[in-house]
Amino acid sequence: MSQKQLPELTLGEGDLFGAALMAPAFASDLSTWTVTIHKHGLLTQTVSLSQPPSFDGNIAVLRQHVTKEKLEALKQIVQDESLTDFGPFPDMCITDQEQTRLMFHLFGKTTVIDAYGPHAVAMMGETQADKTKALRYCRLWDAIVSLTPFTPYRD
Repeated sequence: MSQKQLPELTLGEGDLFGAALMAPAFASDLSTWTVTIHKHGLLTQTVSLSQPPSFDGNIAVLRQHVTKEKLEALKQIVQDESLTDFGPFPDMCITDQEQTRLMFHLFGKTTVIDAYGPHAVAMMGETQADKTKALRYCRLWDAIVSLTPFTPYRD
């Protein structure tokens, strides 16, 4: 069976937040996904399933509602961490980490931040400034991921 292509992460009309796991870290679940969160609370997660035992690449679309309070909490993280002015994510020479992307449209501006191994950089970054910057990214990443319906396969 040929694998279907996961659509690129884009924010549609009214979408405030987006996140994408573009390449998984070294793990048994090789699924990738995108998620968008609309201003009215509709969360849509599109997953390219690549899990044991078949790794078939089928596409699944999952939806659920995010409360207004959780949307406000995400906006507050963006403000608290000054993510609209984040700049490039710190580099670190490490392999087998996940490639991620955050995208948000707030305060009249669309911001896109690509991060390779954000949690690894937060723990083992080359400088304290790199670790701190990675933690700022991870705070929003983790908050969005906690809202998503997809649960990766675990051994």
